[in-house]
Amino acid sequence: MGDHITWSVMHKKKKIVFALLLLLLVGVGVWLLLAAPRRAPMQVVGTLTPKEVTEITSAVHRQMWRSTFSAFSWKAIPGLPGSIAGNVTSHISGIYGDSESALVIVANGKTKPPTAFHASKTPKGWVCRSGFF
Repeated sequence: MGDHITWSVMHKKKKIVFALLLLLLVGVGVWLLLAAPRRAPMQVVGTLTPKEVTEITSAVHRQMWRSTFSAFSWKAIPGLPGSIAGNVTSHISGIYGDSESALVIVANGKTKPPTAFHASKTPKGWVCRSGFF
């Protein structure tokens, strides 16, 4: 009978700890959402359709994340948090081009200079490369 009381108390403690952790997680999520900096709207110059803009944006984001995890080794792990934070704070500030190719400018936060990507249309969709081509 004594074991049942101990088990019941332990079970209640686990539920309380779980509820507090869940509340903390929700609170941090709301705080991050509200503390996020307001970004200027993306500028699109050229003859791109909204569908093409979406596809280009997706290709640029894929390329950014691919470059974050490209050299995944034990030596790269210490710099990984900063690299991930850089991708999270980056945003596309402008897309300039037509339905065949486009230049995409990505703002990297307040401290880093912008990055340029060249996007070109292929039969399989938009492909993105870093730098000027």
